[in-house]
Amino acid sequence: MYKIFKLNSGEVVFGLVVETLSQDESVLTIENPIQLVQTSQEQVGIMPFMPYTENKQLSFNVKNMSMLPEEPTESLIAEHKRIFNIIQVPDSKIIVG
Repeated sequence: MYKIFKLNSGEVVFGLVVETLSQDESVLTIENPIQLVQTSQEQVGIMPFMPYTENKQLSFNVKNMSMLPEEPTESLIAEHKRIFNIIQVPDSKIIVG
Protein backbone atom coordinates (compact mmCIF):
# COMPACT_ATOMS: atom_id res chain seq x y z
CA MET A 1 0.00 0.00 0.00
CA TYR A 2 1.30 3.42 -0.94
CA LYS A 3 1.20 6.31 1.52
CA ILE A 4 2.11 9.99 1.52
CA PHE A 5 2.93 11.95 4.67
CA LYS A 6 4.57 15.15 5.88
CA LEU A 7 7.42 15.09 8.37
CA ASN A 8 7.75 17.63 11.20
CA SER A 9 10.72 19.07 9.26
CA GLY A 10 8.34 20.00 6.42
CA GLU A 11 9.41 17.35 3.92
CA VAL A 12 6.64 15.51 2.08
CA VAL A 13 7.53 11.83 1.64
CA PHE A 14 5.84 9.18 -0.46
CA GLY A 15 6.43 5.49 -1.04
CA LEU A 16 5.37 1.90 -0.69
CA VAL A 17 4.74 0.78 2.89
CA VAL A 18 6.30 -2.67 3.16
CA GLU A 19 6.23 -3.20 6.92
CA THR A 20 4.98 -1.82 10.20
CA LEU A 21 7.44 -2.37 13.01
CA SER A 22 5.08 -2.12 15.93
CA GLN A 23 1.63 -3.34 16.94
CA ASP A 24 0.18 0.16 16.96
CA GLU A 25 1.71 0.97 13.52
CA SER A 26 3.78 3.82 14.97
CA VAL A 27 6.82 2.92 12.82
CA LEU A 28 6.45 2.44 9.06
CA THR A 29 9.07 1.02 6.69
CA ILE A 30 8.89 2.61 3.25
CA GLU A 31 10.49 1.11 0.15
CA ASN A 32 12.08 3.54 -2.33
CA PRO A 33 10.82 6.67 -0.54
CA ILE A 34 10.68 9.84 -2.60
CA GLN A 35 10.38 13.45 -1.55
CA LEU A 36 7.94 15.83 -3.20
CA VAL A 37 9.45 19.27 -3.82
CA GLN A 38 7.50 22.37 -4.82
CA THR A 39 9.21 23.73 -7.96
CA SER A 40 6.70 26.50 -8.70
CA GLN A 41 3.20 27.42 -7.65
CA GLU A 42 1.72 24.89 -10.06
CA GLN A 43 4.39 22.21 -10.27
CA VAL A 44 5.83 19.60 -7.96
CA GLY A 45 9.07 17.74 -8.56
CA ILE A 46 10.16 14.47 -7.07
CA MET A 47 13.53 13.30 -5.86
CA PRO A 48 14.81 10.35 -3.85
CA PHE A 49 14.53 10.81 -0.10
CA MET A 50 18.03 10.49 1.41
CA PRO A 51 19.64 9.75 -1.98
CA TYR A 52 23.10 9.08 -0.54
CA THR A 53 22.13 5.92 1.32
CA GLU A 54 22.41 2.41 -0.11
CA ASN A 55 19.38 1.28 1.88
CA LYS A 56 16.24 1.09 -0.27
CA GLN A 57 13.99 0.78 2.76
CA LEU A 58 13.77 3.49 5.41
CA SER A 59 11.77 3.48 8.64
CA PHE A 60 9.73 6.46 9.79
CA ASN A 61 8.27 7.03 13.25
CA VAL A 62 4.74 8.43 13.19
CA LYS A 63 5.76 10.78 16.04
CA ASN A 64 7.97 12.61 13.51
CA MET A 65 5.07 13.28 11.17
CA SER A 66 3.06 16.48 11.16
CA MET A 67 0.56 14.84 8.80
CA LEU A 68 -0.38 11.20 9.28
CA PRO A 69 -0.06 8.87 6.28
CA GLU A 70 -2.74 9.36 3.65
CA GLU A 71 -3.71 7.75 0.36
CA PRO A 72 -1.85 9.28 -2.63
CA THR A 73 -3.29 9.94 -6.07
CA GLU A 74 -3.20 7.21 -8.71
CA SER A 75 -0.98 9.38 -10.93
CA LEU A 76 1.64 9.65 -8.17
CA ILE A 77 1.57 5.88 -7.65
CA ALA A 78 2.01 5.31 -11.39
CA GLU A 79 4.97 7.72 -11.49
CA HIS A 80 6.64 5.94 -8.56
CA LYS A 81 6.20 2.59 -10.32
CA ARG A 82 7.62 4.04 -13.54
CA ILE A 83 10.69 5.49 -11.82
CA PHE A 84 11.52 2.31 -9.94
CA ASN A 85 10.57 -0.02 -12.83
CA ILE A 86 7.87 -1.81 -10.91
CA ILE A 87 5.96 -4.07 -13.27
CA GLN A 88 2.46 -2.80 -13.77
CA VAL A 89 -0.20 -5.41 -14.48
CA PRO A 90 -3.14 -3.95 -16.39
CA ASP A 91 -6.67 -4.49 -15.15
CA SER A 92 -8.06 -7.69 -16.61
CA LYS A 93 -10.83 -7.08 -19.08
CA ILE A 94 -12.80 -9.54 -21.13
CA ILE A 95 -12.98 -8.60 -24.79
CA VAL A 96 -16.11 -9.80 -26.49
CA GLY A 97 -16.03 -9.77 -30.26
